[in-house]
Amino acid sequence: MGMSLYLRLFNQMLEENKELFNEFKQLNQDFDINKSNPEFRLRFNKIGEKILDIIRRYENILCSRTESNASKYIYSSRLSEMFWKLARKNFKYIDEVGMC
Repeated sequence: MGMSLYLRLFNQMLEENKELFNEFKQLNQDFDINKSNPEFRLRFNKIGEKILDIIRRYENILCSRTESNASKYIYSSRLSEMFWKLARKNFKYIDEVGMC
């Protein structure tokens, strides 16, 4: 249930915010070439902050379904890690948002 839940929720997140995630995906693809360009960084950070907010919201949904006791809290932490790992796999430079 857990693994399929985080995958389903991740895919739901992408689908429900398709336009914004597609835009951020393109920015990720252009990051190496344009990371020194201040205008690019401004756009990357602006869109990236929205993406991070969405990811955190869905992460909270995921974890709130599993945190009713201590053992489930550990399980919830693992689901959160897998959720972010999937985000980083899809958006290589997500951790660069807001860095400069």
